Amino acid sequence: MISTPVEKARIQTIYYTERAKSSIADAPFFKLGDIVWGTGFVSIDGQGDVIFEPIPHDVSQIQGEVFRNKPNKSVINNKILLSATFPKSMMPTTGSKMLTTLYQLDDKGNVAIVFLFAPVYTSPNRDINLHAEIEIGDA
Repeated sequence: MISTPVEKARIQTIYYTERAKSSIADAPFFKLGDIVWGTGFVSIDGQGDVIFEPIPHDVSQIQGEVFRNKPNKSVINNKILLSATFPKSMMPTTGSKMLTTLYQLDDKGNVAIVFLFAPVYTSPNRDINLHAEIEIGDA
């Protein structure tokens, strides 16, 4: 098993917009849904150093999708906490894939939060675990 820390994260504008609309609706509707393991907003320079690029407020496209599943989520002290595992049993069997980004979707499939981490590579020999937190006010 490999655990990787989140280096950078951003709550997307749609999170705040949909949450606000949901709060005044007769029946609240906004929920977080699946997460997508992929790539994006991380590069490696000529020296081999990892560069964490700025995350826009309006990400709508998922880059390099490798796997989707459901995370464990909670809110403590005004922070969204997320715990996700990419199980080895679900890893690609043909070559390893680089992962750098976790996209938290809402239940309609919109990107609600983007988390960046240093590159890790899939392997059918180990799980990949990610634990992330982001302050709700970090827009």
